[in-house]
Amino acid sequence: MKNIIPVVFAANDNYVPYLGVALTSLIANISDENMYMIYVLTTDISDVHMKKISAMGKSDVKIEFIDVSDLMSGRKIGTVKHLSPETAYRLLIEKIFKDYEKILYLDCDIVINRDVAELYNTDIGDNLLGAARGMVFEPEYIADELKLNRDNYFNAGILVMNVKKFAQENIGEKGLEMLSQKNYNSQDQDVLNILCQDRVKYLDSHWNIEWQYITGMVKKFYITEYIEKIITYRDDPYIVHYTSHIKPWINPGFLLADYFWKYAKKSDFYDEITERYRAKKEYDFKFPEEKVNKNDKIILYGYGIAGYSYFEQIIREELCELAAVCEKNTEKFRYTSLCVPIIGINEINNYDFDYIVISVRKKEIVDEIVKDLEAENISRDKIIWVN
Repeated sequence: MKNIIPVVFAANDNYVPYLGVALTSLIANISDENMYMIYVLTTDISDVHMKKISAMGKSDVKIEFIDVSDLMSGRKIGTVKHLSPETAYRLLIEKIFKDYEKILYLDCDIVINRDVAELYNTDIGDNLLGAARGMVFEPEYIADELKLNRDNYFNAGILVMNVKKFAQENIGEKGLEMLSQKNYNSQDQDVLNILCQDRVKYLDSHWNIEWQYITGMVKKFYITEYIEKIITYRDDPYIVHYTSHIKPWINPGFLLADYFWKYAKKSDFYDEITERYRAKKEYDFKFPEEKVNKNDKIILYGYGIAGYSYFEQIIREELCELAAVCEKNTEKFRYTSLCVPIIGINEINNYDFDYIVISVRKKEIVDEIVKDLEAENISRDKIIWVN
């Protein structure tokens, strides 16, 4: 008799391709000794997408769609920032899955590199759930408005849920009622933190590596000993969680994005994902591709607004080979991890390159940069800047 591993996702039709990647990664790491029961909560997934997802099932992986339209009817769930109403569907789990004592809930914007049965089998005792501590963007909001210990705030995208306890204490219904009364900054994640505080088993954070720690695009967050530690886990992520509005299918140049593309290429959704990806052709600043050849190695100097726009074009369109990104003050990029090194100007000569492309807008600043580069014995004909 195989062990049953129940796993729940929630998705709308637009997000199905990314769900497909998550499922591809999950299935690639399963164990023969288990039966994986996959449930997808939805209200609007098309028949075409349902068939493609269902076709991923196999003898030890069963996939079922559950329409929650009736359960969500009449409920007021707002949309905040990049969060969709589907995130609140996890609050229905206690009503839908009464036959399970425990269930694993996973967001769709993830890739899995280990057998999720290991996570499911975590002993959470009498706690309401198991979760990993999460990034705190607004520590004052967490402490003052939510009245929570910000050091214990958890991310709700990877949960081992005690369904029996949730049902006994009506946690899901309480949460839905709270969401109907006001908008929270992180919606049901905030609500679950309030309702489950002091009754959480904190998971090994290898199971929830939130990638906004390392993209560098989120400039303000509350630094804790936990965050310092989790950054060291990025070399061995059991689950990569592509949290925030920054996604690997849009921003492929960041560290850990390669995990997404690895599984995307193995999925039946690769063409659909790449079609969406290539459709984004407008950039704030146009990279001077006429100045370089595809096989040229370049160092990109500057990682501000223009620099990021250049960086994205180089990675997305494979315009040339990117050797490194150079910044005068590398310390401010301490929490940024790109697919190439971030170096100081004194390190440039340690790299093999054909050109340095300066991605700075102001001519007077560019003149200073050129002087600094020439002081490092870098020839002027290797320096490119386009106004």
